[in-house]
Amino acid sequence: MSEIRRAVVCDAYKMPRGVARLNEWVTYRIDGNKRTESKILVCPDEFRSTEINLSVLSPLGAAVLGMSVGSCMKFFSNEGGLHFVIVESVVAPPGAPLLFPLRARRAASQLRSEPHGFDGGGPNAA
Repeated sequence: MSEIRRAVVCDAYKMPRGVARLNEWVTYRIDGNKRTESKILVCPDEFRSTEINLSVLSPLGAAVLGMSVGSCMKFFSNEGGLHFVIVESVVAPPGAPLLFPLRARRAASQLRSEPHGFDGGGPNAA
């Protein structure tokens, strides 16, 4: 319930830099650990890999969503333990793969699967 109380609804295009949001990389540290983790915050229907994705419906994902760099938030793990997370950065880490949201990948694959014929209009590549 504390997640809902702290929520502020705003236009995604007007959000300040350094705020963790959907389909962007977030690097975080749990319980003051020296090791950081970097993952992409995603909706459950775009979740593909625990190595790269962090669902916003997971306890950790819900805590991180909307946090700014340097912020700290308590959260309960799936096992029930109380932890805290600190957001280190919200940019892709060095060497991170370039990824596109699932919706964009689906749209692109539909375009590739449809037959394209010469329609007589517009420029065409040789």
